[in-house]
Amino acid sequence: MDKLSIPLHKAEIFILVLSKWQCMITYKSYIRLKEGKINSKAFTEDQYKLFINNSIRDKIMEKFKNDFTVMKMFFDELVKKVETYLAKYEGELPEQLKRIKKICNQSLCPKELFAQIYNETVDELSEVCK
Repeated sequence: MDKLSIPLHKAEIFILVLSKWQCMITYKSYIRLKEGKINSKAFTEDQYKLFINNSIRDKIMEKFKNDFTVMKMFFDELVKKVETYLAKYEGELPEQLKRIKKICNQSLCPKELFAQIYNETVDELSEVCK
């Protein structure tokens, strides 16, 4: 069985990007549930009102909140590792690491910016894995 040889810093960066995406989606979903806002064409407004007024909503919100808490702890540790790696660079960071530095934080970022960095990171890792 062949093994991939991926530098640890590239693996950590890739996992950081995936983890941030996961945190952003979970957090936004939790907020939508909490505020009772529909953001889907899968449900009619009446169907969504039934859901909002149902006790199951509170249980689902609690699951989202718990999941987010665990995801965020993992993400926070990744941020520390990647920040430590980035701090080792003296002078100007390479372009691909400048991208990562933009999202290596606790802030939500615009979906378009994140999607671009996500796609570039996946493409870069794909090249390493070939």
